[in-house]
Amino acid sequence: MEVHIKPETESRLTELASKSGRATDDLVEVALAGYLTEVAEVREMLDGRYDDIKSASSEAYRRRGLLFDGLRQRETGRSRDFVWHSGDNGKQPRRRRAALLALGVRPKLASNTACSSRGPWYLAHAKTLSVALPNSYFHSLGLPNFGGCELA
Repeated sequence: MEVHIKPETESRLTELASKSGRATDDLVEVALAGYLTEVAEVREMLDGRYDDIKSASSEAYRRRGLLFDGLRQRETGRSRDFVWHSGDNGKQPRRRRAALLALGVRPKLASNTACSSRGPWYLAHAKTLSVALPNSYFHSLGLPNFGGCELA
């Protein structure tokens, strides 16, 4: 078999062969054999982990799922908060209400939220911004899907 390598890699291989006193073909064969062995071991470990996750029998994986749920909720709230405050919504309730109506929120819900004295973190988790800025909006922006979980 013929292997093509970059000139930089070839010069490093030649240098290593001269320092070790071995032929370059032997070094490539030993390195490739070690690499393939390691890949097989990693693959075996990942297959075992996949079976553990798939069966959901491990308490540690359940806890990780809870961690990802918390992370997902936190980041979704921060994203909604950022989008809501980066727009020209102002601090006037009529501007907030108009912006919510433009995003498809019902008039009564938009009025209640626009006049709310609650802070941005509370509003980011409120139903109004969940309706105005649905998860599909963040998916369309290319935001990550934490741990393969759906955004809440």
